[in-house]
Formats: sequence, C-alpha cells, structure tokens
Amino acid sequence: MKATRMTICPSAGTLAVSCQPWPSCGWQAEAASLPVSSHLIFEASAHTLAVTPTADWLEYLDLAGPVLADPCNPVNGYVTAVGPGLGINWNEAAIVEFAA
Repeated sequence: MKATRMTICPSAGTLAVSCQPWPSCGWQAEAASLPVSSHLIFEASAHTLAVTPTADWLEYLDLAGPVLADPCNPVNGYVTAVGPGLGINWNEAAIVEFAA
C-alpha cells in the first residue's frame, strides 16, 4: 500500500513520524511529494508546518487554550506562529486551578 499523506503525532517530546525528528519527517514527505497535516499541539504545529514544504492543513483543537497566557487563535482560517521556540506562554494560575 502506497502512502498518500503523512500525519504528524507527538512522540518523546518531538513531533515525529516513526520516531524520527521533525526535520527528517518533513524532508521525507517532500521527497515523496506527500502532503503533511497535523492534528495535535496546535501551537507547536503552527511553527513546524510553517517550515514544511508540503504542509497541507492544520487541524484546530483548542486543547491547551485554557492554560495558555496567549492562546494561538485562527483568524479567517489562518494561523500565524508567534514567538521563539514553540511560542507557548503558560498561564500558571490556570494550571494551578486545573491541577486542584
């Protein structure tokens, strides 16, 4: 069976497919002309898909929004990666509240 799409899932602290670092996955997808989509960690995926030549689509699941100081929200169907690294700033008070 020939692959027709590469889907990214979080693994061991990196975004990976088959436990490979993200850049390797992006290069493999590009070499095989496969579109790449992401379904988890919206804020991190905005950054990784921005540098993926065959990026296809990013599924918006607001799983972390309630504990983020500056949630990343789509505007007119688009999202912009913000800040260095993953661009995530935690809302410490919300984390304490959810942990209680």
